[in-house]
Amino acid sequence: EWRWSGAHYQRTADHWLENFDAHKAEIMELMRQTYGADAKLWARRWRRFFMATAGLFGDDGGRTWGVSHYRLKPFTKGDER
Repeated sequence: EWRWSGAHYQRTADHWLENFDAHKAEIMELMRQTYGADAKLWARRWRRFFMATAGLFGDDGGRTWGVSHYRLKPFTKGDER
């Protein structure tokens, strides 16, 4: 297992937001197809999600929250702890 600083995920979320804003017309068409009359509401929700994710994981230089990776293996009888 290993852990990365939250700053990595902050940058990812910042890039998602940048990409979202750069392709607003295309995304709004997809939002209308998906959410109908609530398309603008859902676009705001997605923008807030990207901003909140960046803010949360970027807190204190990425030291407060991080991203952890775990290598899992199938359960084998006798592996109980």
